[in-house]
Amino acid sequence: MTGALSSLIIGKLKDQLAPSLPIDVIKVETGNEGYTGLGETRLEIGKYITDSVYLSYAHQFGSTSGTRRVNANEATLEYRFLKRYQLETAFGDAAVGRLNFYWTIRF
Repeated sequence: MTGALSSLIIGKLKDQLAPSLPIDVIKVETGNEGYTGLGETRLEIGKYITDSVYLSYAHQFGSTSGTRRVNANEATLEYRFLKRYQLETAFGDAAVGRLNFYWTIRF
């Protein structure tokens, strides 16, 4: 219920604000009871620099401490090339980063 309500509100805000902002993507993900025992919510805003390059910033609300380090603030860069390949990298304020390489086939 909370997810549906937040999606509706974010959809309305995006429709009104998006034309005046240089943002292509606004996402809100409501968290569930995870390993920290607290609900967590994630807000992401992003921009397509070109058709193949996407840059985003995400903020993780709620508890980001515990035995598993989680970035409260994270930047992500996605690059699609040669039709089937994608390279994704992310790094955040908790010194947690990732580099993913994807190969995709669609049929």
